[in-house]
Amino acid sequence: MKISLIFFLVILAGCDSVNQQTKKTADVNMNAAKRMMKSDDNISKDHFEGIYKTCLDNTKDSVRRLQILLFRRVIYMTENYLDTLIIGLDTLDRNNVRSIHYVDSLFIDRGEGDRVFNRITAVFQAAYSLSSNVIKKDSIQKMSSKIFNEQTAEKWKKEQFEMAGPMGASILIHIFKSQIFQVGEICLK
Repeated sequence: MKISLIFFLVILAGCDSVNQQTKKTADVNMNAAKRMMKSDDNISKDHFEGIYKTCLDNTKDSVRRLQILLFRRVIYMTENYLDTLIIGLDTLDRNNVRSIHYVDSLFIDRGEGDRVFNRITAVFQAAYSLSSNVIKKDSIQKMSSKIFNEQTAEKWKKEQFEMAGPMGASILIHIFKSQIFQVGEICLK
């Protein structure tokens, strides 16, 4: 009986050790993925900023210059808002079931999903309004359709964030950040 109990405890300790090692590996990989997403965000932002500066330098009309400045402001206000969400999501334990329920509640029940939808929609609307030709407008419309799939905010937020958990929601938000800079590039090229 004692030998069986000792054997069981050794196996249990071994499983716990493997579990801890797996968790450490997952944490290392997760941190690497977060660094890569942050790097991709910075690349998108830098690329947009270069196009923005070129466009602004080549624009002589003061009204158009103001529109471009305001468009950039809409993009950066949206980016700052999305960054705030990512910071909050990064504080949650991705392995805790309560965190998944909290993310669901935050984005679906407490309106954060609506705010994400509205802010991204505002960027696309501003890009569409500012675009100077039909080809750009068509590209912006297609990109918007890919993201929102002609859905209402209610349906979209459930499709995007339901059961996403902290890491899934964070990944989605990084994707949205990349897309707002991409639509900015389309608009200003």
